[in-house]
Amino acid sequence: MDNDEHLQPRSASFSLRGLRDPEPANEAALPTAPVPTAPAPTAPVPTAAPPTGLPGRRVLRDEVLLVLALSLAASALYAIVDILSAPIRGVEAPLFANVGLVYQLLNLATSLVPVALVLHFLSRSGESAASIGLDTTRPWNDLRWGVGLAAARSGLLEEVIVCGYLLRRLDQLGWSPTKALWTSALLRGAYHLYQGFGGFFGNLALGLFFGRIYQLRGRTTPLVIAHFLIDAAAGLGYLALRGHVWWLPG
Repeated sequence: MDNDEHLQPRSASFSLRGLRDPEPANEAALPTAPVPTAPAPTAPVPTAAPPTGLPGRRVLRDEVLLVLALSLAASALYAIVDILSAPIRGVEAPLFANVGLVYQLLNLATSLVPVALVLHFLSRSGESAASIGLDTTRPWNDLRWGVGLAAARSGLLEEVIVCGYLLRRLDQLGWSPTKALWTSALLRGAYHLYQGFGGFFGNLALGLFFGRIYQLRGRTTPLVIAHFLIDAAAGLGYLALRGHVWWLPG
């Protein structure tokens, strides 16, 4: 072996490992701050929508007046008459000369409020008083029937509500004519129970009779005329016979 080859510097076989970049030391991962995120949008709270399709001002006004007339306004009127007709410090000095007449007028007015309520309901549903036969389109025919029915007792309030309105609505609800007729007649008899069982059965029979007439003819006006004639005859008869017969109070 040549000496030159033997003396060749070992630097040629020197590894370049040391010249490489040192591997980074394993360092503990530092905690990172959370990235703020925008809050999720919340759904808007639903609000009650304003009522739509309200009837006109006149209809709403009539409704308010009828509700009050059926309840607190009527009580207020009676209370006003009571306090104005009460004696002051024991002295009778009523504001009204005839308190009894005032009460009778109040009773008459308040008894007509349910009839007005029926007409109001009919109007709101697009109907009219004529739809239950309460009109003057057949005056002579209605008068003839009214006179003929005057022998039977009836009343304006009863015939408009129990016959005209109730029977019409029950028919529109799909009730059979017989079922509706008996319901109307039983209601008429029930609110006459204060007269005893005689009053109940008598008005039950009358309700069947009058109700059937309405179902056949669809007319309320003859029943109202009969009511007027009966009341007039009963009032005049009472005034003429009062104190002269034993079965009438004096």
